[in-house]
Amino acid sequence: MGAEHIATKVLAMIALSSAYDWPVVALQTEKTMLKLNNVGQVDIVIRLVGGAILIILPLITSWAIWANPLMQFGALIVGAILMFTAAFRFCPLYRLFGLSTCTRS
Repeated sequence: MGAEHIATKVLAMIALSSAYDWPVVALQTEKTMLKLNNVGQVDIVIRLVGGAILIILPLITSWAIWANPLMQFGALIVGAILMFTAAFRFCPLYRLFGLSTCTRS
């Protein structure tokens, strides 16, 4: 198998998977990558602050709500998800419901 044959296979896979539009299409162009962003600037700040609070609070406070390990673990998971969606500027739930807080120019 030559390099050209492999490149042709990869391009064919990208073309076939473009119906799913995420994440393989992000390899195609920079414009497509911009289309995937659906979390705006204000939303990013809210997610970062909320995520940091949910990660830090269970670790540094002794409130009764954090005595339950399930609540502690749940807060850490939700906080991490908020931080990751802010970092990547992409929220799968926004995509599912067709929402976006990005300002388009």
